[in-house]
Amino acid sequence: MRRSTPAARDAGIRQVRSTTKWIAAGAAGLVGFFTAMTLPRAKSSAITTNGAATAGSGQTQQGGGQSSGSGLQGPDQAPYSSNQAPVAHSGGS
Repeated sequence: MRRSTPAARDAGIRQVRSTTKWIAAGAAGLVGFFTAMTLPRAKSSAITTNGAATAGSGQTQQGGGQSSGSGLQGPDQAPYSSNQAPVAHSGGS
């Protein structure tokens, strides 16, 4: 079995470290790219000149001139506090 020198070992460690950095940077770049590609695109026809935003189902929402473009609606009823213990159900049949 051949023994390697400390200089060769250090060079190998530097090479692995550099390769790891490039792989991590590439992975982060790909995540950013795919995230940007899956985000919904804002259409120029989504907001009309009178300030009303049109939803994808053909409904018109009055935004008072301001539209977040997210298509989210507020809850029908405001949350309230209760003295009952919380109950959680998950999975199963």
